[in-house]
Amino acid sequence: MKSVIKVGNDRTQVCGKISQIGDDFLILIEGGESHIGAVAMAEMDSGKCEVSVLTAKGHKETELAKMAAQQMTENTKKRTLAIVGIHQNNITKTEISGIEKNVGSLVEKLISGIS
Repeated sequence: MKSVIKVGNDRTQVCGKISQIGDDFLILIEGGESHIGAVAMAEMDSGKCEVSVLTAKGHKETELAKMAAQQMTENTKKRTLAIVGIHQNNITKTEISGIEKNVGSLVEKLISGIS
C-alpha cells in the first residue's frame, strides 16, 4: 500500500491511498469521521467503463465513490474498487463543495502516482 495522500484543510480535508491487488486497484478515501459510506467497482467492458455502486443506508458518498472508481479505470483500463467514507457533523453546502473538489484532486494525484 502506498503512503497516504492528503488534500485540503480542516473540515474539507480528505485522505486517500491506493493498493494494487494483482492487476486491479483498491482506493480508500476518508475524511472527518472515517467509515464506509459507499463502495464502487468499475471495469472496462467492450471499451466502455461500467460502474456498480453500493451505498450504506442514509449515506451520501455514492457519486464520490463512482467518480473515483470510474476515473481510475478509465485511466488505467484496470478494474478498480473505491471505498469512500466522509462524515462531518453540521456540514455546510460550502464544505460539501470543498470536499467534492478535494476528492477530485485526490483521485488525480492517486492516478498520477501510479503512472
